[in-house]
Amino acid sequence: MSSAAAAMDFTGVDFTVAGQYNAMLEPDFHAKKILVAVNEEDRQDEGIQKYYRVQDARQQPSSSKDEIRRRGQSRPAVRRPASAPMRPVDVANGKFPFCLVWVPLPIVAWLVPFVGHVGICREDGVILDFAGNINIDNLAFGSTAKFVRLDREKCCFPHPRHGHTCEIAEKHTIAGMAYSWDDAVSRSVQVFGKKSYNFFTCNCHSFVANCMNRMAYGGSTNWNLVDVLLMALVKGEFVNFEGFLRAYIPFLVIMNIGLYIAGWAFFFFWAGFAALLLGWFTYGTYAFGGYIDC
Repeated sequence: MSSAAAAMDFTGVDFTVAGQYNAMLEPDFHAKKILVAVNEEDRQDEGIQKYYRVQDARQQPSSSKDEIRRRGQSRPAVRRPASAPMRPVDVANGKFPFCLVWVPLPIVAWLVPFVGHVGICREDGVILDFAGNINIDNLAFGSTAKFVRLDREKCCFPHPRHGHTCEIAEKHTIAGMAYSWDDAVSRSVQVFGKKSYNFFTCNCHSFVANCMNRMAYGGSTNWNLVDVLLMALVKGEFVNFEGFLRAYIPFLVIMNIGLYIAGWAFFFFWAGFAALLLGWFTYGTYAFGGYIDC
């Protein structure tokens, strides 16, 4: 054994991890610095594991379970902040927080005025819609003509730690859940950003329905193209009188000209076109198991 090892007395010293941890719990441990250094020769002779520790703790830790429990109880309760109030609709600046927005679809809306292009808005009122690409605050086919104010309280957003609190937790997980309104919109944007637009099978209504399913809006994950179309038709509110004129004036002009020139023949043509269009979307949605709901 070397002279350095002979000068050091290791009698009663426990060099295991457990032993050193127990030594740290001694009252006088943190009142001094401990320095133990064993060179390579000593380790070979005595089989002592090299251990080096410098500790200058300012507060002695407590191993008492009662003390740990007492400290935990003394911490102030952490409360989640209340939801921020919903921003008001700002028609002048084109901001519609928590809204579904609608604009007439050129040519098609001239014959069937309740068929249009829809988008959904983020919490800050920015509009997002699907028309081949995801448009951000640039609604395709013109500015908003009417909107539907959605209720954030009707959404189900699971807590990151506590999970679901709604009754349709399993269905919501399968449909694709989200943790907030903007998170639901963002996830749908990621999905539809890779899809190809098709007016008959995968369109803007499909995008909005996907967002609402991720929110489990109204306690449902079965929103589809027809549901979104009916919501815009029944609950939609025109932004102003100009929006009303944009929606119905072209239809009234075309109908009057057609009836004046072709009479009842034009009326039957219009009725057949409207029936085929609405029949395709309705039958395709409910009879084909959601085939057209991409």
